[in-house]
Amino acid sequence: MCGRFARTVPIQRIIKLYEIEQNLVEDIEPSSNIFPGEEIAAIVVDEQGKRSLVKFKWNFIPSWVKEPKKGQINARAETANQKPYFRESSQKRRTLIVTDGFYEWDKKGKERVSIYIRIKSGEPFVMAGVYDFRTSK
Repeated sequence: MCGRFARTVPIQRIIKLYEIEQNLVEDIEPSSNIFPGEEIAAIVVDEQGKRSLVKFKWNFIPSWVKEPKKGQINARAETANQKPYFRESSQKRRTLIVTDGFYEWDKKGKERVSIYIRIKSGEPFVMAGVYDFRTSK
């Protein structure tokens, strides 16, 4: 999966397009090159079906990890429910990440070339995500 993605659509358009009821994100600017560790806008849905736009740091580290060194940015849908690292979050804490497209990398000889993948219409879409709660020290 991707190691970089884009979200160039403004927050106000996301709110309208995805019928967001509560906006907790005001200060994340659109970007055509979002990389791991950056703050991203994501949609969470509560038990009553209320959609909120929230801010996450793109880097998954389960809350039970005592001394985090490096997190993960991708999980396989086929195994996320089975792997201890993602299991609880994939069952209880799911999110939708709004994007315009994402980058995959290809090798052309010794050089790595980025390939931008988007839907044909250019409209934004969502990618599945999981999250956990962690406070920085």
